[in-house]
Amino acid sequence: MEAAQKEEQIVLLQSYYEKMGVHCKKILQLFYYEEKKLEEIVHLLGYENKDVVKSQKSRCIKQLKTLIAEHNG
Repeated sequence: MEAAQKEEQIVLLQSYYEKMGVHCKKILQLFYYEEKKLEEIVHLLGYENKDVVKSQKSRCIKQLKTLIAEHNG
């Protein structure tokens, strides 16, 4: 993949990310960018347990994919 094409995809992904809710953005940021473990996210954000965080992260990824699919129509 060309560098310019990859850069364009990164910019698009960031714009979709910005459209997401605060909780989704925080979970995805902690998990993917800061590479925190689910147990750490539980403590940082006050969730009940790691299964709740895992489910929420899954819903957030699905929401992000939906935003991308809607744009690509």
